[in-house]
Amino acid sequence: MDGLNQDITDGGQPNNVQAHSLPYSQVDDSTNEGDPESGAEKGVNRSKFTTTQLRYLFPCRRDQDLSDNEWVNKKRLKYKINKVIPIILGGIICYGSYVFCYLLSWRYLVHTRHKRSCGLAFICIYAILGATIAYLCVLISIVGPGLVPKNSGSVVKPDSTGISNEKKASREAMSSAQEPGSVNTTQHSDETKVDLQPEAYLCEPDGYGLWCSRCRSVKPDRAHHSSELDRCVLKMDHYCPWVGQIIGLKNYKIFYQFVSSCVLLTVFVFVSTLVFLVDSHRFHQKVNPQYIVIIVITFVFSSFQIPFFIMHSKYIVNNITTIEFLNRKYRHYLVNLSYVDSDGNTRRMIAESDFGDQLWNIGSYKNWTQVMGTHFWEWFLPWNTNVSATRGGYSFPYNPRVMESLRAKCAESLKGMNSEHNSNTFFVARPAPAV
Repeated sequence: MDGLNQDITDGGQPNNVQAHSLPYSQVDDSTNEGDPESGAEKGVNRSKFTTTQLRYLFPCRRDQDLSDNEWVNKKRLKYKINKVIPIILGGIICYGSYVFCYLLSWRYLVHTRHKRSCGLAFICIYAILGATIAYLCVLISIVGPGLVPKNSGSVVKPDSTGISNEKKASREAMSSAQEPGSVNTTQHSDETKVDLQPEAYLCEPDGYGLWCSRCRSVKPDRAHHSSELDRCVLKMDHYCPWVGQIIGLKNYKIFYQFVSSCVLLTVFVFVSTLVFLVDSHRFHQKVNPQYIVIIVITFVFSSFQIPFFIMHSKYIVNNITTIEFLNRKYRHYLVNLSYVDSDGNTRRMIAESDFGDQLWNIGSYKNWTQVMGTHFWEWFLPWNTNVSATRGGYSFPYNPRVMESLRAKCAESLKGMNSEHNSNTFFVARPAPAV
């Protein structure tokens, strides 16, 4: 699976290692790249690495007897079918508009009860909220989740070392950075750039940045490969069937505003209809059954929209995505970070995070402004106003406490190492296995 930091050859469990070094020249890439002469005999096929490991992480999925291509095709078909859900949702909204605006607000309040100001106010509020929801729903699809540039060209076969030329070029560019902690960039398109060696980044067991074999490109932190789009998505959160779109870095703020507007509209319609349902029964001794239908619909929608709104508010404040939240209890990360040892030498280290570590939680307010914007008025604008905080989604600031903990692991691991290592060596610091 994308970003899987376990060694596949030992059943997905972390290596039973306290600390060791991995020089560039001695890294065995055959097990990671699916070299037919070495990696294949260990059951590792890099061409199917993404899909196979995605299914590996979720063994409870159905259709385990399907091949990877059949499984991907079925997910894509499901993705297309889910595009119908927004149409059904639109039909429900149209029916609700007819009952609330025409039957309740216009015919009952304005003509029957002669409450003209109240009826017109209801129509205006509903129109404003409804137009906002429709606009945000369309904007979510137009803006898109934000895709990692895909490496163009024909499929590149691995060379004799088992490493494709594209991946080798990316690795050489990363290793040629001037200093640990300095920022070098390579141009992927006219608008996007990728940091090659920031102060810290997620990496594979060999120390290099995460690699997507399907897109044939380096994956930034928090990016995941979407089988529906067959592309890597920046800070991918989830797939939302209600809007028929993947939610990622670029449209997450718009999605949050969309959910907030839906909560306001459903609660407003539910309370207003319920109040005047009682009023209609009191003065006319009869009730329009369509009022009851709208009350039931809005109650059902509110019952899951309000918890959904609270859940995503918590995600923003904690700077965590839906995928990261679901994986928090059984997934750890390998982080390549710069480390200054006791002699004052700056090294690159690989440290393994603990389960549940929130790597990108930098404080509630900073987490909130990273998504919603720095100023209060920016929170209501339907576009990202704080793109520079994450460098366009390619580099996220790390939690200082977690980084301090990881560097402490590095220092502890280096205590027992007496041999000298050159600057082209990664040191790996991992917690001792539980006894």
